[in-house]
Amino acid sequence: MRYASALGLALGVLLGCAPRPTVVTARDLIEAPAPHDGAHIVLVGQVQDPRSRTPPTGNSYTSFVVVDGSGRIPVVAWGTQEMGSGDLVEVRGVFHTAMRAGGETLPDTVEAAFVRRLRAAVQPPGTPVGPP
Repeated sequence: MRYASALGLALGVLLGCAPRPTVVTARDLIEAPAPHDGAHIVLVGQVQDPRSRTPPTGNSYTSFVVVDGSGRIPVVAWGTQEMGSGDLVEVRGVFHTAMRAGGETLPDTVEAAFVRRLRAAVQPPGTPVGPP
C-alpha cells in the first residue's frame, strides 16, 4: 500500500512539474515567432504535403505542413508517421525559430513529439481503395 501511495505521489509531482503546452494557431507562430521559440505547443489543422525522408546520415523523419485556416506551419516528426494529405491532426511538440533536420536548417518549424490523426481525409467518390 505504501509503495502505491509513494508511486502516485511521485507521478503527481512529475506531471505537475512538466511544462504545460500552449494551444496556438499558425498565425500566432507566424506573427510573433520569437516569444514561442522553445515553447511546448499544441497545434491542430489539416496535413498538406506529407513526406517521409531518410537522410544518408541521420534518423528518418516525416515532414508536413499544418494548415489551420489562419496560416501554414511546417512540422517535423521523427520516424515514419502514417498520415495523408487532408487528414486533420493534433500536433504536440516544441516550436523552433531555426531547426536542423537532415542537414537542413528549417525556419519557424514545430518539432513534433506527438502526432494524432483526429480525422482521415474525405476521399472523393470513385477513389480506388486498392490495386486492381
